[in-house]
Amino acid sequence: MRNARHIMVSYRRFILGTKHRWNAQIVSAGRLPAKQAARGLVHYRGYVEAYLEAKRAVLAGRESVDA
Repeated sequence: MRNARHIMVSYRRFILGTKHRWNAQIVSAGRLPAKQAARGLVHYRGYVEAYLEAKRAVLAGRESVDA
């Protein structure tokens, strides 16, 4: 059992930071960022699912989550 709020905050920071870096690289290469960045997040599906599970736990008022 891990702290749901900590998982939610740290995974969100990681996911958005990764997306931001990819957008910068894609724009500098001259491609459309929206499709490429969203497609790239598929590789981090586990992080996204753990983030969403932790977010649901925080909204429900639970302190711990298995993620």
